[in-house]
Amino acid sequence: MGTTFRFFDTKLKQWRIVFINPKSNYVVTAQGGREGDRIVLRGADTDGLPLRWTFSEITPDSFHWQGEKSHDSGKTWKIEEDHHMKRRTNSRAKHGTTP
Repeated sequence: MGTTFRFFDTKLKQWRIVFINPKSNYVVTAQGGREGDRIVLRGADTDGLPLRWTFSEITPDSFHWQGEKSHDSGKTWKIEEDHHMKRRTNSRAKHGTTP
């Protein structure tokens, strides 16, 4: 469990993320961009091994996210996280009560 900051770096023209889990003192950064119909971010885990986060099947309401790690310098990848995500709706905005 943690917090992810995602932002588009206009200077690098790439997406960047910073994931923080303060309970386990875990901080990871990655960056990347569009590859076909996916967004792929690459970085290194805290143990120095390559990691890859892939966002696919992106719609206005949902997306598929896979977190992978490589133990052979990126030749093969092992999926460590696999989530089909739905975007949260803002019920106040739906009902016209947004401040």
